[in-house]
Amino acid sequence: MWLGLGLKQYLGPRYLSHQKMQRRHSCFWLLHAPLRLHRFRWVDLRTIERAAGRERFDAFLRSYFDHFAFRSITTADFLDYIRRELPTPVDLDEWIFRPGVPAGAAEPHSDAFTRVEAGWPADPRGWTTHEWLHFLRSQKDPDMPRLEREFHLTESGNSEILHQWLLMAVQHHYEPALPKVEQFLCSVGRRKFLKPIYTELMKTPEGEARARSIYAKARPGYHPIAQATIDGIVNPPAQNAAQ
Repeated sequence: MWLGLGLKQYLGPRYLSHQKMQRRHSCFWLLHAPLRLHRFRWVDLRTIERAAGRERFDAFLRSYFDHFAFRSITTADFLDYIRRELPTPVDLDEWIFRPGVPAGAAEPHSDAFTRVEAGWPADPRGWTTHEWLHFLRSQKDPDMPRLEREFHLTESGNSEILHQWLLMAVQHHYEPALPKVEQFLCSVGRRKFLKPIYTELMKTPEGEARARSIYAKARPGYHPIAQATIDGIVNPPAQNAAQ
């Protein structure tokens, strides 16, 4: 795995949490110091950070980016540099060259979902996409009109949130959002969005008719792999054979 991916995974949450990281620690800079460490992930970096301390680890990151900016390095280069500049008790060879997750790996802890589950949100403007998804999926008997009235979900510009909301609209027969279902299915092509909604639509006669009507318009714009998947949902093989 590229070290850059592990760094993105590590630095992303810190950036979103408004930690005081310099802008040069962004993914743009990571692209200029690629390092092929096949097992380095964010948990590896978090384990090193825990062992070294946040202040020492941040100083190491700054020096790493400065030292290796705009050039590629090898695994040996990285190991030599980190052992010299940031010595810790972490067994780097075990992390990089041996199978499994080593004992003592840092474990992630977050109360984000606990706070989401605490009740109806007073001010969710700072929520991440994952918090929104968890909130919507945790609604056992969703008050669809209230959700729409307070959060304007049908007009969401976030495809992940909009997909979850429209899936719920189909499941709970929320008519005001159904016109948006057609618009959404005709404007996206990822199977992760298409398959759940078409599958849910096909569970009722009214939904089946809507699915077939939408798919007739949307199918030409889908990737052949998506077409094959949705063909199997909207026009199952048994039905095609009968026709």
